[in-house]
Parts: sequence; C-alpha cells; structure tokens
Amino acid sequence: MKNNVWLFKLVIIFITLLNCLSEDICFQVCSIFLISIIFIVVIEKISNSKYILCLFLFFSLGSILYNSCFIALLSLVVFDFCVVDLNKVSLAIIVIQGVCISNKPNLYIYIALTIISIIFSRTVNSNRNKQVKYLEWLDNERKLRYELEDARRKLINTSNDIAYLTEVRERNRIAREIHDNVGHSLSGVLIKLRAAEKLQDVDREKSRLFLRDSIERLSEAVIEIRETVHNLKPKESSSISYLERIINEFKFCKVNLSLNGDFIDIGIQYLEVIISSVKEALTNVSRYSKATKVDINIDINENYIRLYIKDNGIGCQRIKEGMGLSGMRERLKQLGGSLSVSSDNGFMIVGIIPKGELGFYEKDINSR
Repeated sequence: MKNNVWLFKLVIIFITLLNCLSEDICFQVCSIFLISIIFIVVIEKISNSKYILCLFLFFSLGSILYNSCFIALLSLVVFDFCVVDLNKVSLAIIVIQGVCISNKPNLYIYIALTIISIIFSRTVNSNRNKQVKYLEWLDNERKLRYELEDARRKLINTSNDIAYLTEVRERNRIAREIHDNVGHSLSGVLIKLRAAEKLQDVDREKSRLFLRDSIERLSEAVIEIRETVHNLKPKESSSISYLERIINEFKFCKVNLSLNGDFIDIGIQYLEVIISSVKEALTNVSRYSKATKVDINIDINENYIRLYIKDNGIGCQRIKEGMGLSGMRERLKQLGGSLSVSSDNGFMIVGIIPKGELGFYEKDINSR
C-alpha cells in the first residue's frame, strides 16, 4: 500500500507537469516542482503532522495563485489531509478554495483529481486500519500464548511440588509407624531378653516366660514391617509384570511383546495408560480382527514413549471410533500424547506420549 501511495503522488506530479507544458518552463516553475517533491518525501518518509501539511497547503495555494496549472497540487493536499482524518468542515473549505482560485480549463482536472484523492485516501485508511487490527490481534495472540505457557509451567511446578510433598508425607508416615510401633516393640523385646539372660540361672521359669513373650512380640514386629514394606510397593495393576501377565493370559492368538528402553523411571500414570490401551486393543482383536498374530512394541527413549500395536487380521474399510478407541485417544491426550490408527493390512494403533516434565519427575524428586 505504501508503494501505491508513492505511485499515486507521482502520477499527480506528472499530471501537473503535463498541465504546465503549455506554459513557459522557467526557474520559478522548476523550483515549485522541486519543492513539491521535497514536501512529498518529507510527508511520506519523515512526518505527516498537520503543521507540515498546513505548510504544504499554503505552498500549494501560493503556487496556484502564481500559475493555475499547479491546481493538481491541491488534490495532493486533500489526499494527505484525508489520510490524517481531518474534519469534514476543514476539508470542505480546502476543496472550495481550490474551486474558487482555479480557472475553468483546470477546474475539471482539479475536481476529478480531488474525487480520486478522496476515494483513494479512504482505501488507504481502510487498509491501514485493517493492518493495525491485525497487528493488535497478533500481539494479543502472542500475549495469550505467553500466558498459556506460563500457566502450563506453573501447573507443572505445582504437580512436581505435590508429588514431592506426597512422597515426603509418606516417608514421614512410614518413619512414624516404625518408630511408634516397631521401635517400641523392639525396645521392649530387648529389655525382656536382657532380663531373661540375668534370670536364667536364678529363675528359669520366669526366664522362659520372658523368652516366649519376646518371641511373640518379635513376630508381631516382623508382621508390622512386612505390612509397611507392602504399602511401599506399587500396585500390581500398574507394573510391567501385570502387563506381561495380561498378554500371557490372552489365548485368542499369539502376541509378541517387545519392550525397549528404561521402564524404571516411568510414571505410574503412564504405565496405567499403556496397560489400559493394550487391554482395550486386545479386546478389539478378539472381537473383530480374526487375527492369528499381534505385535506389541513399547519403546521409551529420552524424548517420548511409543506404543505400537499391529495385528494381521481383516482390518476394516471404514474406521468408526467407539468408546474403546475414543477412550484410548482421550487418555493419551490428557498426558499430552496422540493416537493414530490404520486399517491397512490388519489393524494398527500407534500412540505417542512426549517424555516431558509431567510423569517423569521421579529422578528430580529423589535428588531433592
């Protein structure tokens, strides 16, 4: 649009030059053309303030009074004032001044160029307003994106803090249970064993009584320690061994399971999603596929987790996602992942979960 404005003003100058060819070209005429071009450059490149536009207006009126062939310059003034949104009354006064001081042959040229200038200035303003709105929209979109990223970062930090505090609380609970229950029991057992040792030669019956009581209390302490350790173990339904058991118990067809990567530091919620996805896929295989073999590959690297499930069944012509596939997609989406399916040469499911900060904070927690 900027180039179009330059072209428009050069066309006006060229029309003015053609209009002056019928006159004698003298030093004053050349000076007027040169000063007009300087005004155009200043307005377009430096500043289009109303003070400069007023100077251009006075210069144009003086030039027209000197020679009416410069009447086209006033249409440039009208264009510039329209671009800066001059009020309609002032603009009408400028137009009327041009009509009053121009002679009849140049009047039609002036009116035509003024109408064109007003129409073109409206187009320029409209495009400029659209550009301003577009830039504002870009700024708002960028601001919202930064706010969203900041909220995501805070959510991740909060999630890590909650996990850390949960682990600390669990450690404190276990330490308190061991101290309050097992610790006191072992202290009592130690006292009775020492007493039994001293009474062994004095009162054997009482010494045996202390020994039997110590054995009972040691048995209770062992049970309490086992229960405490049992509570530390992850649920069976969220472990790789549970996944392997599901596959071993699947009798519909042969299942080839391939595990690649380090599964030690993977979050429990990721294992739960993987296991539930495999269970749903095997259920669909037994219902619809008529397959004789299923390949399941689970790959973990530094960047992502990849779940690949492919059978050699009949596939389907049109994939219609029911509760099973849509549930798998939703569970992966909640962890920032995605799900792709294909029915060419059997049925294939590929799930990708980015290995970001969520779910993989065990190392950071243990390092605190």
